[in-house]
Amino acid sequence: RKGLYTSNYASIKAHGDSQDEMNARGYKKASRHQKFMKGDARGILSLFGRQQSLKSLADEHNLSNNMIKSVMQVFKKQILHHFPNMDKSLYNTLSDIYSGKKNVSELLSHFMECAKLTYPNELCSDVLLSNNMLSCPPLWYPSARRLQRRFVYHAGPTNSGKTHEALRHFMSVERGVYCAPLRMLAAEIYQKCNEQGVICDMLTGEEHLFGSGKPDQPADHLSCTVEMADCSGTTKYDVGVIDEAQMIEHSERGFAWTRVILGLPAKEIHICGSGIAVDIIKTIVDSVGEEMEVKHYDRLLPLITLNHSLGGDFSKVRPGDCLVAFSRNTIFSLKAKIEYLKKSHCAVVYGGLPSVMRLKQAALFNDQSSKVMVASDAIGMGLNLNIRRIIFYSMEKYSEGSVSLLSAVHTKQIAGRAGRYLSQYPHGEVTTFFTEDLSMLKKLLSLKDHNIEQAGIAVSLEQLQTFSQEFPQTPMHHLLEVFESTVKLDRNYFLCHAKLDQQKAISYVLRNMQLSLNDMYMFSIAPVDYDSSVCMNALYLFAKRYSRGEPIMGGHLRKSIRWPLKPASTLKELKNYEKAYEVVDLYLWLHMRRPQLFPDPETARNLQQNLVAIIDHSLVPKLKQKRKLHHQKL
Repeated sequence: RKGLYTSNYASIKAHGDSQDEMNARGYKKASRHQKFMKGDARGILSLFGRQQSLKSLADEHNLSNNMIKSVMQVFKKQILHHFPNMDKSLYNTLSDIYSGKKNVSELLSHFMECAKLTYPNELCSDVLLSNNMLSCPPLWYPSARRLQRRFVYHAGPTNSGKTHEALRHFMSVERGVYCAPLRMLAAEIYQKCNEQGVICDMLTGEEHLFGSGKPDQPADHLSCTVEMADCSGTTKYDVGVIDEAQMIEHSERGFAWTRVILGLPAKEIHICGSGIAVDIIKTIVDSVGEEMEVKHYDRLLPLITLNHSLGGDFSKVRPGDCLVAFSRNTIFSLKAKIEYLKKSHCAVVYGGLPSVMRLKQAALFNDQSSKVMVASDAIGMGLNLNIRRIIFYSMEKYSEGSVSLLSAVHTKQIAGRAGRYLSQYPHGEVTTFFTEDLSMLKKLLSLKDHNIEQAGIAVSLEQLQTFSQEFPQTPMHHLLEVFESTVKLDRNYFLCHAKLDQQKAISYVLRNMQLSLNDMYMFSIAPVDYDSSVCMNALYLFAKRYSRGEPIMGGHLRKSIRWPLKPASTLKELKNYEKAYEVVDLYLWLHMRRPQLFPDPETARNLQQNLVAIIDHSLVPKLKQKRKLHHQKL
């Protein structure tokens, strides 16, 4: 083989591009006896680097010698470092060159695409870079721009009645939409409306319920998660309600709030949230020539910061107390300690617990079946809890690989859950479990809240499709990287990097599957924990069958979560079961978008019910922990 390469190099050097056919015939001869290997790819790249057509391409696009060298290094790395698991189109081109079906110049289009990825600002068309960037988000929603909408911002702390006032307007009009931050809240408003005689449908990523019970008779009122709100203008509303508007600065989901504020087609829009979001939302509303009235609310019941902690003494825990901790291990250790000392069940709520279980645990606490609750910051949104006293077990939270102090806004939102209006308690109280944390709690509660300065936005499918026209052979994860590096943003907006990171991670894992950009985008935004092997293995299985046009049936879903399962005996097993529930949620989410290939929602819902029963049973006994707490103070 070495002699063959030497002969080809000499031929190219002596005769230039006119000898491409001789070169191709040489590779074809070799391929009859030998498999295409990494060394062959290296030889082809060496030949390609000597092509006269490469120099012509450089002159045509004003590529300097240094730029050519830089792109060639990237191009070689793209091929050799990932061989043979590179982009399939590129691999096939190289293989065809080796077998004699194509000549070396066929690499030019791949090289040019690599050049554009390496130097997007220099080589991409000016029209694409100017039109496709996220510089003017209001223009994305022409239906809303044709309306003259009126905004009312209900600004206030937790338990101030602001959402109640907004919902009063929502239920009084002929056609309305409520945009919830969580499916639990969407379900609560759906239920409340129908109980009060206002027929209302519910739409979340995983299910669509009809207040009339008849899918062919949609209601005029809709309670939906904020991501599911229709901003196309197909349906116009008299009143829209957008809840928890401060989420507009969230690094993963903030774009959904920006989207409905800019694009919801409603005559009157009521926004509920903390006062910290008033300025940025007013700036956005002003930018489209619309008006916003601001109404301020105070707490309906006072919140008292106690001058004493519990001093680390569990005997001072009383009925109606909620201890707040920030790790699953700590939450379950506290639960076990309290149940041992108090001889009664302790409710738990945390982010990884399925929403239906959080509601069930909340109900046990509210009706006093469980006298005490231990919870994470998940209680800060979406649950109505009759809490007498919030007790911070720690003022620090582990997040993204490091431990950090709670922010003032975060602390106030959690503390504000104490003293719910119309509960049995005349006021709410807040303190700490350990004396050394009390001064920090008081400081954080006294700090002035910072105002949000930017609103989140994300890459839409339509924008990515436009961008891909410049890079027709580039996999989606590379497209997103280039998009991120070239994006030009209005100063009032930021790119939701946590969301973008998820999209890049998932599209990279699925890069070798035969998926259209539309389908790859769908999988990339799926509600899945991409740090969980349970969830990602299931997503990979689903996408692999989907790419072959094979339906994903209930049996495949069961296999993906290793069904059947038994009640968990360790925290690790419980976490895996929670992730199994997320996998079933993922299946239902995909069913809503591609019902032909995810055709078995009945099995999925049955699995959910069984998983809830298993998780519920697992919360009753004390779960064994295989290792000590990282931050043990019990």
